[in-house]
Amino acid sequence: MKAWTTRARTCQAAAVCIVFGFLVACGSSGGPKSSDSPISPPPMLVSISVTPLGASIPPQTTLQFRATGTYSDRSTQDITAGATWRATGAATINSAGLATGVSPGDATITAAQDATSGTASLTITNPIVSIVVTPSSPSVPAETTVQFAASGWRRRSRPGRRSRLPLHWMESPVIAS
Repeated sequence: MKAWTTRARTCQAAAVCIVFGFLVACGSSGGPKSSDSPISPPPMLVSISVTPLGASIPPQTTLQFRATGTYSDRSTQDITAGATWRATGAATINSAGLATGVSPGDATITAAQDATSGTASLTITNPIVSIVVTPSSPSVPAETTVQFAASGWRRRSRPGRRSRLPLHWMESPVIAS
């Protein structure tokens, strides 16, 4: 019986040593040391803003879009290069965020990363196809003025149709000689 008691005391002493060693290693409170604090998780992407907003370009021209990520810690970061880009409608876009106008109309540009996305609109404008200045060949006496008017015409979406476009320009008087 003495052998059993000795073994029990040996096991009890080993258990006390293990618990004591744990308490010393963890500090007097028994909890983890402050230097052993767990690593905090990285901030989560919560939203993406795509710029420029509401831009317009003529067909066959390009426009660079940018994506800015906002994170759970309220920090922001340019994520243009890491975003997945997509265009629907009248434009295409490459993997770097460079959009190209294809035909007159509207397009939606989307940048996505992880499970988050953001959008911006892009309008592909009808190009000006002609400008008419009137009078076309005036006879103007010397030292007098003549009023000119200009009208621009844009192509419509339907072939063969045109629409009138108001033009704005700066005037600088020219005196005929």
